[in-house]
Amino acid sequence: MLGADKLAQALDGCSTELRDAIRYKQIVVSGWYPISWYCELLGALAKASEQPPEQFVRVLGRNAAKQDISGVYRALLKLLKPSTILSLFGRLFNTYYSAGQLLVDDEGPTRLRLRLTGCTGFDRNMYLEILGSGEQLMEMAGGRNVRGRIVAGGQDGSSHAVLEGNWD
Repeated sequence: MLGADKLAQALDGCSTELRDAIRYKQIVVSGWYPISWYCELLGALAKASEQPPEQFVRVLGRNAAKQDISGVYRALLKLLKPSTILSLFGRLFNTYYSAGQLLVDDEGPTRLRLRLTGCTGFDRNMYLEILGSGEQLMEMAGGRNVRGRIVAGGQDGSSHAVLEGNWD
């Protein structure tokens, strides 16, 4: 999303510990890392992008969901309702994060409300990335004109957030 020069700029803005872990390929898919690293990296990437952080991080979340869900899983998504997909996302949440919980708080035929709790260490960018991923999952499940927003919490230092999604 950034290109090599902007990515290098973003990494230069990170702490030595995080920058070295990335540059020397010490981060592995099966590993667990401090949530502060993810916050720091998202912030550095958003700054290097020169786009509004809200826009950049949501698109990053959408792209991550597209990349994570491929092949046969993408075909299966088309068979499920957007609300069912986000319910499954809640169950998978703890495979990505060691802190927090994501629950479906309310749902209807064209709407969904998610509640994130216990998300110690999360910042605004992390909630935006999760919102973008959720929007992409709703679209992959057939939702049209998807609109997501953070309606409560979801700020720097918040350990909770309420996210809403609507679609046609």
